[in-house]
Amino acid sequence: DARLRALQGHLNGHPLKGHAELTYTGAALGLKSLDVAVGPNRMQAEGHWDKKLDLDWKLDAPRLAALYPQLSGTLKAQGSVSGSFQTPHFIVRAEAEKLHWRSLDAGRVRFHGNLNLTSADKASFMLQLENLESPSLAITRLDANLSGPANDQRISLAMLSNKGDLQLEGKGHVTGDGWTGQLVSGKLRPLDHAPFTLQSPAKLDLAGRKIQIARNCWHDAGHSEFCTALQTGTSGWKTRIELQSLPLALANPYLQNGLAMQGSINGKILAERSRQGLEVAGELHAGAGGLRRNLGGTPQRLEFAEAGIEARLDPALAVARLGLVLKDGGLLDASLTVPWRDHAKPTGHLRLKASLPDLSGLGALSPYVSHAGGRLFADLDVSGSLQSPRFGGRLELTQLRAHLPRFGTRFEEGNLKIQGKGNALKLEGEIHDESKGWLAIDGVLKYENAWRFNAHVGGKDFRIANIPEASLSVSPDLTVSVDGRAISLNG
Repeated sequence: DARLRALQGHLNGHPLKGHAELTYTGAALGLKSLDVAVGPNRMQAEGHWDKKLDLDWKLDAPRLAALYPQLSGTLKAQGSVSGSFQTPHFIVRAEAEKLHWRSLDAGRVRFHGNLNLTSADKASFMLQLENLESPSLAITRLDANLSGPANDQRISLAMLSNKGDLQLEGKGHVTGDGWTGQLVSGKLRPLDHAPFTLQSPAKLDLAGRKIQIARNCWHDAGHSEFCTALQTGTSGWKTRIELQSLPLALANPYLQNGLAMQGSINGKILAERSRQGLEVAGELHAGAGGLRRNLGGTPQRLEFAEAGIEARLDPALAVARLGLVLKDGGLLDASLTVPWRDHAKPTGHLRLKASLPDLSGLGALSPYVSHAGGRLFADLDVSGSLQSPRFGGRLELTQLRAHLPRFGTRFEEGNLKIQGKGNALKLEGEIHDESKGWLAIDGVLKYENAWRFNAHVGGKDFRIANIPEASLSVSPDLTVSVDGRAISLNG
C-alpha cells in the first residue's frame, strides 16, 4: 500500500493541497482515493485496475485561471472508465461556462461522450457550443453529434454564425486505425444569398493525423457551383478549389467600408504543403462586373468588361499575371516574377502595360479617396535583382485629380512621369490645389553599390489639410537624400 497523507504547496500563486491512497496486490492496482485542490478547484477519483477497469473521476473547477492563467471560466466534469484494456468503455460529461482564452470567448460548452471500443455496442458524442466569439467570427450555436454502433454510425453538424449557417450529415464506421464514411448531405447558407446544397455524397476518411475529404461539389438554385477536396498527412496537406459562375456578390456582406462587388467568377486553386515547402497555383477569371463603394453618400464605381489573374508560388519563385479590360475600353496587363527565396539571382521581372483613359473608378478601390480622375499610360519594365536592377520604359499620369475626405485635401491638374533607364528611375511630377497652390517633385532612384534616392520637393501655398479642426498649407523647398540607411533632409 502507498498513502500520500498530505500534499501542500502553491500552483500559479494558488494554494495546492490534497491526498491519495494506492493499493497494489501484484495482479491489481487500486486507487482508494485521490483528492487534489488548487484554490477553489477540486479533482477527485477512485477505482481499480486488474483484468477489468473500474475508475470514476470528478472535476469541479469554478476558477480555471488557477490551473492555467491564460484560461478563465468555470468547468464541471465527471466520467468513468470500465471494461477491459482491449475494449475499454469511456463515459465523459462536461460543461463549461464563460470561457476566455486569448482572443476566444465562449458563453457555454457542453460535451457528452460514451465510447465503447467494440463493434456491437453503441457510441455517442455530443458537443454543443453557445456564443463562441473571435475577432472575425461569432458562432451563435454549434451542435455536433455522433451516434450508433462502431460499424454503423451517424454524424451531424449544425452551425449558426454571423458569417452564415452550415448543416452536414454523414455516416460511416470505425476502422482499425480511424474512421471512414461519407458526407451524405449538406447545406451552406451564406449571408444574403440562396443556400448551396451538396450535390452528391463525398468520401470522408479519418486516421490519426490523416484526413481525406474527397471532391465535394455544392450548387445553388441557379448555375453557381464550387467544389473542394482536402487531404492531410504527417508530412503536409493539399487542397483543391474549383469555382464555376460563383457570384462576386457573395463576398459583399463580409466586406468593409461600404465596398460591394458584382459579376461572377470562374477558376481553380491548387495548394500543397510538403517537406519541400508551400506550392500554390491558381487562375481566376471574371466576366463583366465591377466594384462600388459609397463614400459620403456619393457612389464610386469601377466597372470592367473582363478581369483575370493567374498565379504560381513554389519554394523558390512567385509568378503572377493580372489582366483587366475596363468597360470604357481601358486596358491593364501586369506580370510579376519574384525569386523570393534568393533575391541575389537576377531572375526577377516586372512588366506593366496600361492604357487607362479614365481613372474615375479609383475611388472604388479605397475608402480614403473620392472624385478621382485622370489618365494613365504605362509601358514599364523592371528586371534583375535588388542588387543589380535594370529599368526601362515609362509611366505617365496626367490630368490627375482626387479628394481625400478624411483631411479635406483636394488636388487637381496633377502630372507624374516615371522614366526608367539602366540602373535608374527618374521621376518628376506636379499637383495643384483648388486655390492654385502647388507641389512639385523631381528626383532619381538608382542602385550604385547601395540604393540611393535624391529628390527636390518644392511648392507654394499648397493646402494639405482643410477640416473644421485645422487648415494647413505648406510651401516646401526641401532636398531629400537617401544613401543606403543614411537619410538627410535639408531645406
